[in-house]
Amino acid sequence: MILRVFRGMVPPEGADELVAFVRDRAIADGLRTPGLRSFQAAMRSTAVGTELVIVSTWTDFDAVLAPGRLLDSPLAVPGAAAFLSGGHADHYELLATEARGIPVSNTTVRVTRALLRPNVEGDYFGRVRTLADGLLDRRGLIAFLVGRRAIQTTIEATTISLWEDEAALRELAGPDLSSPPYLDEFGPYHVAPPVSEEYEGLALTRPREDAPAILLADDERRYIYATPSAARLTGHSVARLLTMRIDDLTAPELRGGVPAVWARFVAEGRMEAAYTLCRADGSAVPVRFSARARSPWPGCHASMLIPQDDPATPDIDGALLSAGLLSRMVLAA
Repeated sequence: MILRVFRGMVPPEGADELVAFVRDRAIADGLRTPGLRSFQAAMRSTAVGTELVIVSTWTDFDAVLAPGRLLDSPLAVPGAAAFLSGGHADHYELLATEARGIPVSNTTVRVTRALLRPNVEGDYFGRVRTLADGLLDRRGLIAFLVGRRAIQTTIEATTISLWEDEAALRELAGPDLSSPPYLDEFGPYHVAPPVSEEYEGLALTRPREDAPAILLADDERRYIYATPSAARLTGHSVARLLTMRIDDLTAPELRGGVPAVWARFVAEGRMEAAYTLCRADGSAVPVRFSARARSPWPGCHASMLIPQDDPATPDIDGALLSAGLLSRMVLAA
């Protein structure tokens, strides 16, 4: 898979329009872009103006360079080029955490780059994969991506971490974001200290702790969004859920029937039923769910889950509204 990091400058008069465009159009367009696995748009203020970064992952380089596409275009957000003055994209081999995410909630995006010393690549990326896997279960992390590319005879390592907010990042990294302690063990591998940048993610809505347990899945049954309540109910962090599929949360003895049930759900457009949830610790939890296909955007499907003994009636449409996920969208017919 390919990790793509696009950067472009936003003219002062175009920043507000770009924010609205990303929030109102990017998710629906991105979900329909062949080969696009995940993306997050974010901005930061610099000495020379406002910089936009779009971090995206793709199935392969053929998907990135589909006919008619330019290498240095903001491909993950079709149409965004109209709001930018120039731009450049860097491409990496994606080595860890193939999260399937979309920019629903505000995030802090941290991009870190480091050049590696000769003959350390194998050990270095092995350690980074272990770090990434451990971080997925920390509260506050949404996604963690690791990429590599060759620059002449030197290997550049890039890590992308998405956090619920800057406070969550500082809880792990400490007050000095330029040199987080969890990277200390990697110092001997680097030619020079890593360079890090923080961006404010552009999104549809801020995360709400009181939102119901909502999960959004794409057409391949991969989770692309989860609320904190869904994380608590399943026992998995939000970041871990975004690496999983519906099948992974289904009781083992029921997984064989998931494809047929899923096909019927997508065809009918709605489903309400009982379900046995397999939690992170392996325990089985009976729940009830309400699900709606092609909502809140084409290309994704929403479900709300409540424990079986909860007297409330699961209502996915009401849950999406209360979570702010339908504030700019219209329910599919």
